[in-house]
Amino acid sequence: MNDHEVMVSVFCMTYNQENFIRDTLEGFLMQKTDFAYEILIHEDASTDSTAEILRDYEQHHPDIIKVVYEEENKYGKGIDYYYDILAPVSKGKYIALCEGDDAWIDEDKLQLQVDYMEKHPECSLIGHKAFLQYPPNWTGERDARSMGYRYEGNVPYESMFTKWEIPTSSFLFRKDLYLEMPQFFRNAPTGDEPLEFYLAGRGNVYFLNRVMSVYNKMTADSWSVRFLKNDFKRMAAYYGGYIDLFREIDRHTHYVKHDFFNDCIKERIRRASIYILSNSKTYYEAGELLQQLADACCDEWKDYILSQKRERFYFWDAEGMYWECAKGKSVYIYGAGRLATKFLIEIVPDDIKINGVIVSDGQQRENSFRGLSVIPLSEFMNAHETDSLIVIAVKDDFVSEIKEKLNLFNFHNYVWVYESVYEPVFQS
Repeated sequence: MNDHEVMVSVFCMTYNQENFIRDTLEGFLMQKTDFAYEILIHEDASTDSTAEILRDYEQHHPDIIKVVYEEENKYGKGIDYYYDILAPVSKGKYIALCEGDDAWIDEDKLQLQVDYMEKHPECSLIGHKAFLQYPPNWTGERDARSMGYRYEGNVPYESMFTKWEIPTSSFLFRKDLYLEMPQFFRNAPTGDEPLEFYLAGRGNVYFLNRVMSVYNKMTADSWSVRFLKNDFKRMAAYYGGYIDLFREIDRHTHYVKHDFFNDCIKERIRRASIYILSNSKTYYEAGELLQQLADACCDEWKDYILSQKRERFYFWDAEGMYWECAKGKSVYIYGAGRLATKFLIEIVPDDIKINGVIVSDGQQRENSFRGLSVIPLSEFMNAHETDSLIVIAVKDDFVSEIKEKLNLFNFHNYVWVYESVYEPVFQS
């Protein structure tokens, strides 16, 4: 295979993925194309049999598979596996990504993507849908839902920043643009989203409404699982890194979308505060961790972060405003999950009585929750006290839905546990 014949360089990084890497490799090798492609893999000193599996495949496919084997793990040492290690030895006009715990499942994937890119030189990145799958070793369940936009066509620039909808295993992009990527994108805390942001600024991003890969979430040694090990210093650096990234993109694009990038920063701060609240051991610890986030960020955003700290954490102190407006009222908790448990154990003062726990109609439930009666929403609405106050203790994904249900009953005396408001919520 001559260098000029290679159309696509497939980049893959892997570490301790012996349960997935064969499927990944088979997905690469199954591709039917009218062009040549190469498979370049970075093996980061796995401690399981991943390297042995790779050597076997490399021996049987020496013309197409090339592996860089590390003797020492490079994770967290400031090395960009793709840009610093694989890109310099790659030969393709395009780069396709797929990590070692994901897989391609459509033999026409590369051909379809390259055909489009060849016909549309204005396109910098093309992606597609992927099956979203939770491996059994994480949750015991598998999820057949797909990840990605629900349409086919060009993706608006702003929507790339609001929600991640293009799976990494679907990326195919132009190598010449990739090699021109400014350093500040590469300094970001992750690789895939910043790459997506950069390419969106260099051309059109096209999305194919076709499932052609599998995205395995929460595998044992994935970045997501490492991140979820409650390493809050790393978490603060992660969110602080994205704040710095949005500021740099704003500056790099001459502030033409300044308000938009300010909104992006505020959204990351909101996610950080919710993440901290959901995963910290205590609310007192949460306040300290948000302080760490503020210390990790630039001065421009420090005051805003600390205002979030004041609003989200301290209004539930025993002397706080929420409890002042709740005194003498019939207080109920909406929700019977982990956040409700944390709220009842850590936050509710001794002089506040919780009358019961409300759950949505049709929700599977026990008759009691931490010694409190569990009441379906419709039953509560038929018989509640006139001075009732509901504290919604669920994840933010479900808050809007619950508020809509309460509003349909013309019930407005409620507050979400993470609400950032200054005025008493109870209306007499």
